[in-house]
Amino acid sequence: LSEDSSSEFEMTEHSLKTLADLISSVGGAFHRVFGGMTHTAGSSKGKGWLAVDSEAVGTAKAYIPHLLNVAMVFENYILQLRNSGQVADDSAVTILRAPTMVQKGADDGSWVEVSSTVNESFLSDGVVHMPEGFTGGKDSAEKMLGVLEACQTSLLTTLSELMCNAMKAGGGEASTLILRLVLITLKDSEYSQSNNDEESSGDAGHKIMANNVLCRILAMAVMKCLKRDFSWELWTPSLSSALSRLCLLVEEKDLLRFPLGKEKAYSNDQVLLICAFLHVLRYGRDTTGWCQLILPSPPVPTPHNHNEESPIISSESRGAESAVAASKIMLPVLQPTMPLMVECVGNINSSI
Repeated sequence: LSEDSSSEFEMTEHSLKTLADLISSVGGAFHRVFGGMTHTAGSSKGKGWLAVDSEAVGTAKAYIPHLLNVAMVFENYILQLRNSGQVADDSAVTILRAPTMVQKGADDGSWVEVSSTVNESFLSDGVVHMPEGFTGGKDSAEKMLGVLEACQTSLLTTLSELMCNAMKAGGGEASTLILRLVLITLKDSEYSQSNNDEESSGDAGHKIMANNVLCRILAMAVMKCLKRDFSWELWTPSLSSALSRLCLLVEEKDLLRFPLGKEKAYSNDQVLLICAFLHVLRYGRDTTGWCQLILPSPPVPTPHNHNEESPIISSESRGAESAVAASKIMLPVLQPTMPLMVECVGNINSSI
C-alpha cells in the first residue's frame, strides 16, 4: 500500500491474495504463541498460567503499536474507497454476538457446559477470512474493499487478544498502560495521515476516523474478555479492574456521548461498542453482579474421584464466587457502564 492515500490505487487479484496471505501469517504466528491464553477470561485457570501471563504485558506493549499502525493504514484506504463512490454505501450495522455456551456430554453421562467459539463475532484463528466471490467476476473496487476489511479485522482481532491478555495479567495498571499506548499510537497516526493527505476533510475527519477505530478496538477487547468456560464463571479481580479503566476511558473521551455517523446517528463502530457494553450488563445480571445479598453459591461440577478437586473450579475459588464476592468483582465495571448506556438511549436511531 502506498504511503500517499490521496493517490489513485488499484490492486490486482494476485496482489490482494498475497496481502491476505501475509496478514494471515502474522495473525497465525500470534495465534499459535498466544492464542490459548484468550480461551477464557475467568478464574478457572491454575497457577501454572502465571508464568505465561507475566509476559503478556510486555508482549502487548511491544507489538500493539505496530499492529495498530498497519490497521490505520487499512482504515485510511477503506475510507478512501468508500468516499470515491466506487462501492456501495455501508449501511449495515454489525451486531456483536455474545459468546455462547454449548452442552457436551461428559464421560459419566452428566452434562457440562463448555465454551464455544463457533458463534464468536471475531474468530481467534489469525486467518484472513476472504469475502465471498473473491475469485469470481466481482467488481474490482468491491473486491479490494472486502479484502482490505478482512485483513484489517484479522489485525484488530490479534491486537484485541493481546490487549485482553495484558489486562488479565496486569490488572488496572497494565490496562492504563496499554490504553495510553493505543491513544498515543492513534494520535501519531492521525497526525501523520493529516500531513500526507492534503485533500482530506481536515483534522476533524481524521479524529473521527481515529475515534471510530478506538471504539472498534475497545469493543473487540471487551468481547474477548467475556469469553469464559462456563456461564457463571467470574472475572478475576485484576481483569475487573482493567475493564473498569476501559469504561472510564470511554467516559473520559466521550466516545459514546456524541454520534459520529451520518445524520447525527451512531457510527457502526460506536454501535459495536454499545453492543459490547450491553453484553457486559447481561453478564453482570447473570452472575448476580448487582446483588449484595448473601445467596447460595452456584453449583460446582462433581469430579469423578471425590478425593480430587473439581477440574473447573478450585477449592480457593468456591467460597470466593458467592453473590457478595460477585458484586465486589462486577460493580467496578457495571457502575460506570450503566450510565454510559443510559446516556446513549436518546441518540440511538430507532432503525437499529
